[in-house]
Amino acid sequence: MSVSDSILEFGPITTAIVFGIIQAIYIICFFSLKGRFSQHKFLVYLTGALLIMQVESFFIQSGYMSLFPHIFLISIPFIFLLGPLAYFYTIGQLKLKGTRTDFLHFLPFVFYFLYSFNFYFQKGIFKKFLYLMEFRPEVDVVPIPIAFPTDPWNIQGLVVVEFLSIHLFAYGLMSILSVLKTRKRKNDIEQENLYWLYYINSILMIGALVLFFSQGGVIDGHEFFTPPFPRYSADLFSVVAMYLIVFYLLIKKGHFKFSSKKYSKSSLSSFYKREKLNQIIQLIEDNKLYLNTGFSLRMLSERSGLSMHKISQILNEELHVNFVDLTNKYRIEEAKKRLLSDDFDSKMEQLAYDIGYKSKSTFFTLFKKETNSTPSNFRKNSRI
Repeated sequence: MSVSDSILEFGPITTAIVFGIIQAIYIICFFSLKGRFSQHKFLVYLTGALLIMQVESFFIQSGYMSLFPHIFLISIPFIFLLGPLAYFYTIGQLKLKGTRTDFLHFLPFVFYFLYSFNFYFQKGIFKKFLYLMEFRPEVDVVPIPIAFPTDPWNIQGLVVVEFLSIHLFAYGLMSILSVLKTRKRKNDIEQENLYWLYYINSILMIGALVLFFSQGGVIDGHEFFTPPFPRYSADLFSVVAMYLIVFYLLIKKGHFKFSSKKYSKSSLSSFYKREKLNQIIQLIEDNKLYLNTGFSLRMLSERSGLSMHKISQILNEELHVNFVDLTNKYRIEEAKKRLLSDDFDSKMEQLAYDIGYKSKSTFFTLFKKETNSTPSNFRKNSRI
């Protein structure tokens, strides 16, 4: 039996990574099909980078890296992509304008990727030797000389892990601060979409901490602290991140409604749509039109002076909801406010009518769909 055959294994960690890879492929497919890509392309790229990291982790943990040594450490430069991709995804969802210098965010990746060719061009037998020395110390191997220096400027020996961790954490923090600055300018409906941005950037910030406390603490050969987390924690975190993202997609499917192709040839500018959206939202909220049982797209069209088609398009492309969903969200939010009020003493049938519904059953169905609770239980549980 060869050395390579003797170290192949498929344990719990490897199994978890395989399922993480499946989750990543699912996310990429989910956001790449049915017209979703244009709105979520940076999330697709981000997941792609994580997928590359997980594939390498699979080869390392399973022992198959000894059979394919040329891909050893191929994914490290891609960690420099995670922060910028998450940041551009965030500002894109917030509809913030970019600048001409945006490409500078990707310079660390480009530089380190090119610098890594000092290692990539090494012989496969040398890479296999390094892999076995670092991850399979129980295997006796003969030292292999390098063809030329792999780290001529001593960058890898100094601060690679530490800088990667700080880089990723800083971008996550910068993205969250962008969300916080924008939050006050968003209406109640748009606020719900901000939680997704908090969620995904928080995951990456935790990932930066896991990376630092599992593989950091050594600079130029000097150990400043012993990492408290196992070395494989970073690999498992990327797997957990995939599960967390998929979990959010499954429980919050309503937050990912995408623009219809029927508007693809529209000539409405982004500025016009944002301006008219603010006009529509202000009209609805100031007059509480949704409390009217006769509230309809036609009524909103007459009040706003916009055609029904334009209103539908603006809501669809800017908020990713249709008119009915928007109306129901407003009504359910109003119901929750009234149910939590100290002086609430109405019957549920009356509440349903007061917030614009013509029947109690419709109100109950939509309320439970939104809150996973009946109105009565919601009021009781919220006041405990």
